[in-house]
Amino acid sequence: MQSKRGQAALEFLMTYGWAILVVLIVIGILWSFIGNPADILGDKCILPAGSSLFCEDQKAEQGSATVLVRNGLAETINVNSIELTEKQCKDKTFTQPSISPGATTTFIVECSSIQQGEYVRSSLKVNYDVVGGLTNKTATGRLIVKAV
Repeated sequence: MQSKRGQAALEFLMTYGWAILVVLIVIGILWSFIGNPADILGDKCILPAGSSLFCEDQKAEQGSATVLVRNGLAETINVNSIELTEKQCKDKTFTQPSISPGATTTFIVECSSIQQGEYVRSSLKVNYDVVGGLTNKTATGRLIVKAV
């Protein structure tokens, strides 16, 4: 008698467990798109691993976004432009557009559409040339940061 109840319980879990799992997955997906994942995950800046450029730090204030970019290549690069695509902000004027191998440089992108207290969620495009190598390369990543 005991094994029959155990078998029935196991059959119940196998039958309805999949449905419960699907419902939980759908709720998780809806929450991640409707909710605010930045509240949980915090600020982040990600550049693709294949580009060998790394976003070390990020900050946003009213009217500007600041990113600290590290060159992971073995050659010096010259940054031509940095762009926040969703905010339609592009900056081509840098105090030091050249980044030596392993070095970091801070870039400030002026952007009047960034308001204090809002989350900046935008694609981050870094257009650069490798000195003595390839030209017009682009690394496209993601920037999520709260403007203070």
